[in-house]
Amino acid sequence: MIIIILPYDPFGEGRMVYTVKNMCEEQPVLSYDDGAKKIYLYTKGIKGNPGQALCDMLKYMEHSIGNSHTI
Repeated sequence: MIIIILPYDPFGEGRMVYTVKNMCEEQPVLSYDDGAKKIYLYTKGIKGNPGQALCDMLKYMEHSIGNSHTI
């Protein structure tokens, strides 16, 4: 599993969480579940119901990203 946290919407749907699994390009309806998946977390998302803890974490990350300092 790969988790990617972004300050922009990678798919333009306004969701807070996008879960992406592998598929066969030539046969999209072909079931292909190798267990691998990517989870994209959009810090400004408003759609979906991911749970309060995740919402709080994403809000924290959104506000702390701009406040980081380089040493």
